[in-house]
Amino acid sequence: MAKSTPYEQPFEEPFAQSFRHHARRALRNGRTPGGAAVKSGAIIEVKAKPADDRGSGELARFLAGVLIAPSPGEALRAWRVEGLLCRDPNGPPLVCALEVRHFPLSKREPRSEVTGTILRGVPLGRIREKAFEGLAGALEAYRTMAASDLFPHVAAEDVDPAERAASEARKPRRGRRGLPDEHYRRLALRYLRLIELGRRNVLVALAEEESKRAGHPIPRETVRDWVRKATERGYLAPGKPGRAVARPGPKLKRKEC
Repeated sequence: MAKSTPYEQPFEEPFAQSFRHHARRALRNGRTPGGAAVKSGAIIEVKAKPADDRGSGELARFLAGVLIAPSPGEALRAWRVEGLLCRDPNGPPLVCALEVRHFPLSKREPRSEVTGTILRGVPLGRIREKAFEGLAGALEAYRTMAASDLFPHVAAEDVDPAERAASEARKPRRGRRGLPDEHYRRLALRYLRLIELGRRNVLVALAEEESKRAGHPIPRETVRDWVRKATERGYLAPGKPGRAVARPGPKLKRKEC
């Protein structure tokens, strides 16, 4: 009998269990697992699994769990989003296939129709970025399993598809203009002010403010990258890993802070 590779192992059931658990908790507590306020388009769960690419260009499969209101004023409902990431010679992987279906959180919940409102509400860009992050984690997991005698079904050659997928996901996106220095200066000032005010979950608070400013959702992970770039550009002082930066960098004037 042929050996089963990790890419043939099902991951739908673990995803479904985790999504159902965290979605119920988010609806009850009003916060996503990442700490953001629950609203339409909130991402609850994303899992990605490298594909055993045999020249098809398909690098990975992903599953995402999202809460979306079918129409304004209606209660949020859970939706399962499944897709494929395919190789793009000009940049990071593309979402080359997508399926959206209602995901009832209880047996009593009636099924909902997939409408244009639902499709427009799927935060596909953020799901794609989280899937990229998941591929990096999957690569480390497969490397660990391949090096351990506890996982005989994972061999060294099984790591190759995970390495290809993670490598493609790290490719820079071409054609995007960088944000101006003024953006990072403004963000640094607000970051320092929130810390001064004693706010908890500063990145979450900043993400909510920036989402209102932009008129569309901006995830905490994006704000985290902006804070890192603000530090690299000299608007915030470097800090210790795992601790919030609370000092202005050399590019901020003392009177501004």
